[in-house]
Amino acid sequence: MKGLEAYRQTVINTTDPAGLVVLLYRRLSGLLGLAAEAAGSGDWDRAQPLILKAQEVVAELWAAVDLEAGPVARNLFSIYDFIYRALAEAYVRRDGSRLPDLKEQVEGLGSAWEEVTRRASGV
Repeated sequence: MKGLEAYRQTVINTTDPAGLVVLLYRRLSGLLGLAAEAAGSGDWDRAQPLILKAQEVVAELWAAVDLEAGPVARNLFSIYDFIYRALAEAYVRRDGSRLPDLKEQVEGLGSAWEEVTRRASGV
């Protein structure tokens, strides 16, 4: 496990800020997928910790938003707020019905960030 953690830390330390956002979206998407799967099978002992981890990732995305950057940044902040609240609701109500839709929304946002990152790097 030490090798994997070292690899993860190297990736984080060598990735630009936009790339880190892409990594956060990928992580969030994965967590939402796992949580939706667990919730769908009624395994709330597994789903709830995954939802909490997803909320932590959303909080990291929130922290990266510069609200002074304009309306797009404020819209992103609102989207993250929506996702965070939907996750809280899923956790409290033990209702995973919205998790697949949240995953789809996150994947769309992640794809947009990937495109921005590609364009910024000239690829």
